[in-house]
Amino acid sequence: MAHPTDYRGIDALQFKYRGTHIAVVIAGVAGELTADQAADWMANYEANQANAIVPMSGIQAPALTITKQAISGGVQFWGWWNFPDTQAWQGPPYDLASTTISTNSCTRTQNHAIWTYRNNGSVQTHLGSMRSHAPNQYLIWNVADYVTNFQNQADKGLTRLEVVRTASCSGSINVGAAFDYEGNNGGGIGGISIGFGFLSVSYSGSGLHDHWGTDAIWTTLYPS
Repeated sequence: MAHPTDYRGIDALQFKYRGTHIAVVIAGVAGELTADQAADWMANYEANQANAIVPMSGIQAPALTITKQAISGGVQFWGWWNFPDTQAWQGPPYDLASTTISTNSCTRTQNHAIWTYRNNGSVQTHLGSMRSHAPNQYLIWNVADYVTNFQNQADKGLTRLEVVRTASCSGSINVGAAFDYEGNNGGGIGGISIGFGFLSVSYSGSGLHDHWGTDAIWTTLYPS
């Protein structure tokens, strides 16, 4: 698969085979970005990681994005997280990654997947597993993160979820998606509340945890 933040490369393939362009939403950045804008932002983020301020307590915020690209009969959403390499904090039991969906009963979700990587992004660590899934509403992944040799073993990661039209429906369908990440080291996960565009987690016992999320990204599915 193409590197998930090779926005220009993904966009070129999308335009070649679908005649459309991808769009990207980055946490903390207003509006949808083009592939070129997202690539420039990510390059600047990577270049400045070494100068990131390490908090006395807490977790450095990751770069968090959600990308949409057209597929046959629907749309593919990619959620991506990337923590700065200046802090090794990850530990059991789990972090949580989620994609929430706004759609209607004329669609279905499919083709779910997750990938996790060490700091340099080149070594896949296979630390993700599905926690819960409500069709057409949300998908939550466990990320069984930890630290080895001062490297976060789930420092970067990628989730995939597709939304496609069902054959029985006509007319256009507006579909939205948002991506959230809950960083957790040592906290026992109690209750989870989730809805479109938010993820809220309660804990038992003490631990280090924080939460980040993107704004929603939208698309319209038209009849074929």
